[in-house]
Amino acid sequence: MGYEIIRYRDEFRDQVIGLMKNHWGPDEATNAACFKWKYEDNPYLDGPLLYLALDGKRLAGMRGLFGAAWQIGARGTGFPLPCNADTYVEPADRRHGVYHQLTKRMIADLSALGISHVLNFTPSEANALNSMLFGWRPLGPFRSMTRHRSEDDPGGPDPVSPPGTPEGRDEIVIDTTARPQEMASLIARCTADGRIGHVRNEAYFGWRYGNPFSNFRFVYCRSRELDGYLILYQAADRQTDQLWIADIAAPSKAIEAKLLNAAIGFGDRNRLRVWSATLSDETRRSFLRLGFRPDNSSAERLRYATGPLIRAMNHGGADGEWDLGGVDLRRLANWDLRRIYNDAM
Repeated sequence: MGYEIIRYRDEFRDQVIGLMKNHWGPDEATNAACFKWKYEDNPYLDGPLLYLALDGKRLAGMRGLFGAAWQIGARGTGFPLPCNADTYVEPADRRHGVYHQLTKRMIADLSALGISHVLNFTPSEANALNSMLFGWRPLGPFRSMTRHRSEDDPGGPDPVSPPGTPEGRDEIVIDTTARPQEMASLIARCTADGRIGHVRNEAYFGWRYGNPFSNFRFVYCRSRELDGYLILYQAADRQTDQLWIADIAAPSKAIEAKLLNAAIGFGDRNRLRVWSATLSDETRRSFLRLGFRPDNSSAERLRYATGPLIRAMNHGGADGEWDLGGVDLRRLANWDLRRIYNDAM
């Protein structure tokens, strides 16, 4: 079979959304909303960044990337490093080199566009092995911690609490919507630790939580202004007994503890989980005191063994190819990994 590999054009929009029903699910309206959110409304790219494999006029497969901007501590407006997102090849077209052809075209195109590195926060085991053949490198395992619900757990606030806080007193509020301006203002007040993390500004908060496949609850601690937030995630279909801590921001350990206690008391899920590979020692101890334990089962170790992948677009041994703003991208310790960086969320 001969395939033509092209960069995405708008005329293929309906075909791409149709193809993704095999990957995302059967609901075309939700798939269209997800495509719009992830690729068309992304604030870090001028338009969708996807690569398509065509067999004549038929779409046989695709690889997509979504835009992302990264900063070191609180420095600068961000380095544009996109992330691998959706990859799908029709069953009849597998074992014909479609994935390899899509990947080669993607690498060549991104290099020509001046992209220095590409990340992947959602590699399957098979995808990780294939990616490493093309020069991707693992940063290290994600690792996770889990807290199992207990009958002694405190009850949390109402699922959606009304706004409004008595002056001078912290209050926990749980809401269904992000508050981009307040959240960005909080991040600007928090002390950065010099690691690599995603830019979290008003544009980011206004876009990131629009995934139609995700269910978020925003736990806010506020007095006169927003003092901290914690974001809980559950898949939109709710067919799971777990919640994930997607992100947390608190200028003090006291506020962090209030947020975590509220999260523990929220909802009826049996497990509360967090990515733990890059938690600070102090934060890890806080989680341990609250009953979180490392996921050490063989199944969980395998599930999160690969961790994020990264590829330098000038891969081939050039000096400084793994350097970003003077920081070595290959060292997991240089990253502040949060579950919200995963595009499947």
